[in-house]
Order: sequence, then structure tokens, then C-alpha cells
Amino acid sequence: HILKNTMADAIACIEMFCQRNKGVDTDGMLTKASDILFRGMWWCKLREAVLRMVAGQYESEPEVVNLHQFAEDFVRGRDVELECPLHVVMLDPMACNVILDNAVTNATRHGCQTNPEVKLTARVSEQSHNADAAMIDSPVESEIPVEVRFTITNRADSSSPAVKRWSTQQPNEPQQSKSPNSPVLSDGLGLSHIWMVANRAEMVAELSQNGDKVHFELYFQTTALPPETSLLPQRAGIVSLSPRWEVLGLDDSGIARKSLVMNLEKALPDANVQMYGKDAAEVEEFERAALERADVIILDQNIDVDGQELYGSTILTKLRKRGYRGFACVRSGNSAQADKELSLKSGAQWHVGKEVPIPEMIRQLRREYDAFMLKQENESRPLFEAQSIPSSLTAADDDPPTRVCQFDGTSSCSGEAVRP
Repeated sequence: HILKNTMADAIACIEMFCQRNKGVDTDGMLTKASDILFRGMWWCKLREAVLRMVAGQYESEPEVVNLHQFAEDFVRGRDVELECPLHVVMLDPMACNVILDNAVTNATRHGCQTNPEVKLTARVSEQSHNADAAMIDSPVESEIPVEVRFTITNRADSSSPAVKRWSTQQPNEPQQSKSPNSPVLSDGLGLSHIWMVANRAEMVAELSQNGDKVHFELYFQTTALPPETSLLPQRAGIVSLSPRWEVLGLDDSGIARKSLVMNLEKALPDANVQMYGKDAAEVEEFERAALERADVIILDQNIDVDGQELYGSTILTKLRKRGYRGFACVRSGNSAQADKELSLKSGAQWHVGKEVPIPEMIRQLRREYDAFMLKQENESRPLFEAQSIPSSLTAADDDPPTRVCQFDGTSSCSGEAVRP
């Protein structure tokens, strides 16, 4: 239901833009369509999580998240005011997205119909055993325990009864059942399922009304990290994704190929970027080119060419067996845990969902590539090196031999036995 409405709204925006020479005000219509489709892509991903939540099978998966970017993505395409600090924190983006989406939907649907004044505010406060919680206005310099609190406010509908106070810290009261013919996801999760998800993810959600303002809060204890935590540190000998490298892609969508080329060439203006996937012959050409010269390959997971249904993971497995040693990324419309595991098992360093905008995907690609190179460096570096012993040091014949090692973050060593 949600996705159908999303597509209908996006098509309407595009059609109005196409009528721009016929006296129709089309300012911002393409941007609006892009925002709507962005939300639709996110709902494709969230739907899988929602189904697991409804079935009681959802397991929380906290990640390192740029809080401000997370909040901006959340309000994109919505008539929601945003106030959010610049922080990097650990949070479960899937659970937060689904719960906050449900809260915003309810605020818009059940609040004041003429001017709901929906606003999302995020706050990060330091948790201290020796003092009261203090709000943090600037990025932290070291990892510290914090509370993250999202607050959604809206003007209440004056014609409706006041909102009854509700909290996930109270026993879960059964909600009135909907018609058996009503789709599970048609009206969002509902308070009952929010209660279940919030408790499983160790978060607290609360709903209340004060005067003409309705407040929904979602808060939890977590960790704030320095801004650079979201990016891997640069190491001596590690060169980030070089603009001169060979980046090859395989995708059966002509639009996707053009968009990837445009964005990759913009981010890496001197790179040799080539895309394949128009037909079966191009798939074979991609495989040859990947083995001959590729540093980075980006494969669509589901490839339909000339009536054949191919899989990027299968092609990658074949390339690995034939000797490809570069970085590999599988890009797919499906991002469930099973999809990610399949990509990694096939030899990919990274699985990315198509709901991630391509410019953001490229930013994340740099980070993942640095992780790949750092791992390569660590695997090729000896864990220790025998140290030379000054000739002035002599040992008695009955002194036991001692192994002298230069450690590299490990607690074990081996090497030639020397006498102290």
C-alpha cells in the first residue's frame, strides 16, 4: 500500500514536470519525485525488517552511524522540520527508522490537518555516574557513553480526544484487532509492535500530549565516537582509492550504468570507469576485463540479459576461482542478512543496497576499500621480527635461551632462540 502510493506520487510529480510548457507550476517537481522515490527505496528495505518485527524474529544490529546524516535521510521527502547535532554514535538504524517512521506517519495522519507542525529533534547527552546528564553540542574527542533521544512533536487535532499516555516501559496492552482482511503493514506497526521492537533493541518509546502538542520520544543508552570513527584511519603504505585505477561495473540496467559512470567519474575524474551488462556478450567481456586489469568491480546481483537470469554472486565466485584478487562489491535491491552473507561467501568485500544513493555509495566504497587494503597489509606483514642483540651482551653457558620478538599488537611470538 505504502509503496504503491509512493510510486503514484512520484509519477505524478514527473508528469507535472513534463507539462511545464503548458502553464503548470513545476518548480521542484523533479526534486520532489527524487525524494519520494528515495523514501520508496528505503521502504523496500524496511519492509523486510517490519515483517521480522511482526513475526517477533527481529534481532537488533547496532552500527556506527553519522547521526546528522541519518536524520537528514529520514526527513528527506517529508514535510518535517529537523534539529540534529553533528555526532557519530552507535545505533540500530533499521529499528530507529521503522519506529520513527511510524511515529511521523501517526503525527501527520492523526494530528492537526491544516498545520501539523511536525518536527524531529535529536539530542545527545553524556551519561556520567558523578553528575547529571549534560547535553553535548559538539563532536566528542573520545568514545564516551551517551543517551540518544529522538523527539517528534506535532500539533494535536483539536477535534479528537487527547492522546493517552503510553510507554514501552509499561506492560504491553493488546491493541484492538483490525479486520482480518486488513494487510499487516497497511497502517504501520502500531504501538504493540513498537513496544516489542523497542524492548528487543533496548530502547524506550513514549507517547504523551501536553496542551496542543503531542510528543513521541525514542531514547536509548549507547556510545558516541569521534567523527573520524566512521572512516578507517589512514595508515602508512595504504593508498586510498586511486583516481587512476580501473573501476569496472556489471549491471543490466542502462540507467544504472549511466548513473554509475557519471558519479564515479565525478568522484574519480582520472579513473578509467567502464560499465558492462547490455547483453550476454558484455557479461563475458566484463569477466575478461576484470581478470586482466580491474582494481575494483561492482556487480549487480540480479542480471537479466538475453533471456538469461544471472547472478552477480555467481559471476564473482567464478572470477575468484580464476584468480581475481581485487576489491569486489555486490550491489543489490535486496539487503537482508542472507543476501549479505551470500555476497561475502561469494568473495565480495562489501554488499550494498540500491536504496543507498550512488554518491553516498561511493563515499562508503572508499571506506570499505581502505578496510580491504588495511587487511591486505596486515596479512602480508610478519607478526614479529627477531631483534639483533648487542655484541656487548654475553650470557653464561647455563642461562636458558630466550626468544626475543618485536610484537605487532599480538601476544605470541616465535623466532630464533638467543641468549640474553
